[in-house]
Parts: sequence; C-alpha cells; structure tokens
Amino acid sequence: MAGNREGLTWGGIAAISLVATLLTFAAPARCATPNCRQTGRALRESLEVVVEATISGHSAEVSGAAERAAAWWGTNHQALRHGPEAARLMGAMVASARKGDSREAAHSAIRLGVESFKWCPGKPRTDDHLMLLDFVGMTGWLRAHGASVDWPPGVQAATESLARQLAARGKAALATQLRSAIRDTIATTANGDVKPSLRLLDLVDVVEKALA
Repeated sequence: MAGNREGLTWGGIAAISLVATLLTFAAPARCATPNCRQTGRALRESLEVVVEATISGHSAEVSGAAERAAAWWGTNHQALRHGPEAARLMGAMVASARKGDSREAAHSAIRLGVESFKWCPGKPRTDDHLMLLDFVGMTGWLRAHGASVDWPPGVQAATESLARQLAARGKAALATQLRSAIRDTIATTANGDVKPSLRLLDLVDVVEKALA
C-alpha cells in the first residue's frame, strides 16, 4: 500500500514501480500455473503506481507507469478470469496517459483494479480488503478534483473485517479511526476537500502494519 501520496518523490515512485514489476514477472517462473490471487494482486500494484504518480503531482511519470502496467498485462492477463471490459480499461488508461490526462488515466486504473477483485474465486482476504480501502482513498481524491467516479463496492464489509481484526489485536482505537476515516472520505470529498482521502490513504498503511 502507499502512503503520503503528495510527498512521494520521483525516486520513490520509480522504486515502487520496479518492485511491482520484478515481483510480477517473477511469479510465472515460480510455478507452471500462475496463482490467480497473486496475479491479481500484482496487477493492482502496477495500477496503483499510475494513481500514485497522479496524486503526487508527478504527471510526467504517469505515462511510463501506464505503459509498464500494459506490458505486464500483455504477458500475464491470461492467468486472470477477466472479461473484455478489462482490456478496454487498460487501453483507455494508456491512451489517457499518452495524452497527458493523468487523472483520467488514474480513473481507468482504479476502475480496472476494482474490477479485478471479481476475477478470482474465494472470499476476499485481508490484503484484498486493504487494497480496496486504498482504492476508496484514491477514488475520493479523484472525486474531490471533480471526477465522476463510483465508490468501489464492498467498502463497508472490508472496513468492518479490518476493524474486527484490529480490535482482536487490542487496537480498538485504530479500528475506530479507520471507520471514521472511511466515513469522512465518503462524506466530504464531493466538496473538493482532498484531506480526508489523503488521511485515509495514510491510515491504510498504518492498519496494514498493525495487521502484519
């Protein structure tokens, strides 16, 4: 997950992108049949880099991040049970990035990332819930900038699952903060305030470490 989006340096974004790319391309070499969940997570991590660059204001890096995600997709997409909409969104993301429309590229990246949760069998895991809430924060940021982006489905269930796990580890206060951050993000970003979304993105990182 990513934190402090507006403070990311070019080097930080490049490092995230490199790690995501290396992890992704290493996966098929470890097993003859790539694991759907692992592949889906790698896809979302590559898409996250596109949104990270947009939120951090590094618009010049968005195109490269989108191209890398698309290259990864061309090699690995067959391990995922996706439909034709996935390829359309990937193409739209790359096209927007090439035109310099970083927010629209981020919009397509988020939509594709959210869709990818549907492609693998089984119930969502903790890492899925964490990434979903990351997408909520990213969606809130775009909405605060005037984009018409739907909130991801399953937000309440993901929030409560993570909050219960935190409470079970004696971190009830953090669970309360998480619930509050979700409410604030959904309630206020339509007014153009990005702060709740950025706070949520940072808090997801804290929750991830608390549950590690």
